[in-house]
Amino acid sequence: MTTVALYSTNYFGYEPPRPQASPITVLTNETHPIGLTDPRLKVDWWDPKDDRLWGRLCASWWGHHPDLAVPDADVTVCIGGNFTTNVPDLAERCLDELGDDDMLLLKHPWRDDIADEAGASQDNYKWTDARQDMAGQVQSYLDAGHPRRWGLFHGGMVVRRDTPAMRAFNDAWWVEIQRWSCQDQLSLPYLLRTSGIKWHTWLDVGVWRALPFEEGWVQWGELGRRPVAA
Repeated sequence: MTTVALYSTNYFGYEPPRPQASPITVLTNETHPIGLTDPRLKVDWWDPKDDRLWGRLCASWWGHHPDLAVPDADVTVCIGGNFTTNVPDLAERCLDELGDDDMLLLKHPWRDDIADEAGASQDNYKWTDARQDMAGQVQSYLDAGHPRRWGLFHGGMVVRRDTPAMRAFNDAWWVEIQRWSCQDQLSLPYLLRTSGIKWHTWLDVGVWRALPFEEGWVQWGELGRRPVAA
């Protein structure tokens, strides 16, 4: 029997608690603490003395290490803290759609290009409050041969099977965050194209271009809320 676990992160009360129809394990600064100088947060562009992004980086670390966040699960569904689940069996629906693949993703509802995504991200304090070279990051992928408009994916719901290939992918994804920025939607397309893992996206339907949104299984909440004081 395949065990599926839904989890999200919410460090320092960044998102208010939401009622959930499906059970979700929530990782917080109290349940899964990571200190300012913890070696797991060795990020090239981040200065621990300026800790405005501390909680976001902690959350991002767990988001990119699902095998450690919920170690007993065969398949994980990492959901953004601003998501609401409206069906009690979301885990089973994700497992059915995953099939034999390693990874299941949502297409981005509006954009299909990493350069456009980097431009749009400049308006969000989560990425402009630090020395995150998103332009340099995108250019490095383009210089390496990544095509424009190859595709873009919404990071709010990521389904992954715990395999050696997937763990290697997650490690590579975290390396890109350490090097460039915590805007992980920029590195994801490049890594998908070059990694060789088995993956696919949910069926395109409606304005949101993804079945779980169109069918109302999940609801996307407000983005960009500033965290409360730690």
